[in-house]
Amino acid sequence: MCLLQQQDDGWFVSKPQPLAAGTRYLFRIDRHLVVPDPASRYQPLGVHGPSEVRAPTRYLWQHPCPTRPWREQVLYELHVGTFTAAGTFAAAQARLPELAKLGVTAIELMPLAEWSGRCNWGYDGVLLFAPHAGYGTPEELCALVDEAHKLNLAVLLDVVYNHLGPDGNYLFAYASPMFAGPQTPWGPGIDYTLPAVRALVLQNVIYWLSEFRFDGLRFDAVDAISDPSPVHLLTEVAERVAAGPGRERPIHLVLEDHSNASHWYRAPTDGRPALFAAQWNVDFQHALQHLLTGERGAYLDDVLADPIAKLGRAMAEGFSFQGERSEHTGRSRGERTDGLPFSAFVSYLQSHDQPGNRAHGDRLSQVVPLERWRAAQALLLLLPHVPMLFMGDDFGAVTPFPFFVDFPEELGAAVGHGRRARLRQFSHSSARRVLQTMPEPNHGSTFARAKLRWQTRHQAAGRAERAWTETLLQCRAEWLTPRLTLLQSCPAEGSLLGARALQVTWQFASGERWQLLANLGEAAVKVPRWPVGACVFSSAPVSPGRLPRWCVAWFLTPAIGM
Repeated sequence: MCLLQQQDDGWFVSKPQPLAAGTRYLFRIDRHLVVPDPASRYQPLGVHGPSEVRAPTRYLWQHPCPTRPWREQVLYELHVGTFTAAGTFAAAQARLPELAKLGVTAIELMPLAEWSGRCNWGYDGVLLFAPHAGYGTPEELCALVDEAHKLNLAVLLDVVYNHLGPDGNYLFAYASPMFAGPQTPWGPGIDYTLPAVRALVLQNVIYWLSEFRFDGLRFDAVDAISDPSPVHLLTEVAERVAAGPGRERPIHLVLEDHSNASHWYRAPTDGRPALFAAQWNVDFQHALQHLLTGERGAYLDDVLADPIAKLGRAMAEGFSFQGERSEHTGRSRGERTDGLPFSAFVSYLQSHDQPGNRAHGDRLSQVVPLERWRAAQALLLLLPHVPMLFMGDDFGAVTPFPFFVDFPEELGAAVGHGRRARLRQFSHSSARRVLQTMPEPNHGSTFARAKLRWQTRHQAAGRAERAWTETLLQCRAEWLTPRLTLLQSCPAEGSLLGARALQVTWQFASGERWQLLANLGEAAVKVPRWPVGACVFSSAPVSPGRLPRWCVAWFLTPAIGM
């Protein structure tokens, strides 16, 4: 036993004798509450069990970190627990060569911080320094990252600092002032005016980047992080990273920010890089989802008025909302994007959220006809933004991705009730019969049915979709990627060709132009100004002056005089 002494800054400190790796330990608070270490590196028995001492330098790294610039990335989001049947770091590692061959350049792991129970999306983490033990040991996580680096794949990690999970969070019991921030949709917010709380997060950011050699972080829902401090937490995070691991290798910091605050991605006038590389482009996803499906409700109501124009603006300028009023929130949303690089926007057809916002977890590829899905893939993968695939999109996966947890019974039932209340906002999940048959998030069978069925990759439909994705990414690598250094910044030139069709032109410094024609409707449309360059890719056969239904075509137009 070792007593801890309280310091003036709020920390409790002791200097125990060195403990051997593998030693398990706990803290006793106020003589009765026994808790794990809030900075535990490993929880082999879960969030209510003892912490285990780990040697930070135990893993011997074999491969250097990739140096590919951010603008050239093609992301692939995955959930370790459902990416393979085994649901482990080692099993995910074995699949990496397939992703590298496909044309993916970076994987993005959904959150790993230890949570309560066997399975979770990861956004209910309570021990920020401990990779989920159900996936494997910290050394096995290192091996996953090392193997990715061997294949020249970067690895990003999703981190959550807007709230902590509801079960196993003992900080509520002995550090309650930490949770005096404004309420979030997921529970009490965190008070980042407290120096000790800021230090915890700043150390956690550097920990993931240094000890596991992650190449970047994706910060979840930062618009739900409230910080009135003179220097915002996110600014301090980015500056610490730049002064630390960012001095030695490229580090990519990405935000999920529904407020569309563009200042995070603007380079200062003194020549330093922008604080953050990019943000998830929810405006692009919402407009395209409505055009593909006709779905509405909640945030999708923001695009009901002229969705094709909002999609066009998202492609040409990054954000559809740059200060305009949001119907969903009733408030203005967004900042101007003029002068931002197009790499500041991570665009995608679906992430974990979109299937999760359906009662049965259906993927977009299951909801829409094949011609629409393929047109959408062609739109995304040749867009000059940074594209992101969700796991299984590459072979048209038919497995759903419903929301799942593994909480104590009463809490699990409350989560199920909360999910039903949320889903009533959406037209596609609001029907009583749909909600009545919704799989319970807290049932093990819900987690099991979310597992990717890789065997479908070898069936006729899976092979065809894999070939389609691979062809698009090869086309991107051949025609677009080498020219991205010449791509001029926002905005691009866009124009509508009717209620469901548009034309967008991006300009290269060389004088060449990257041009898109997209018809997302049921009837063919006339195109008065047909591009004069080579058709690089078309999702359906085209002839000059006419674009068939559900067709996306890309052109490279030479510079004048060439």
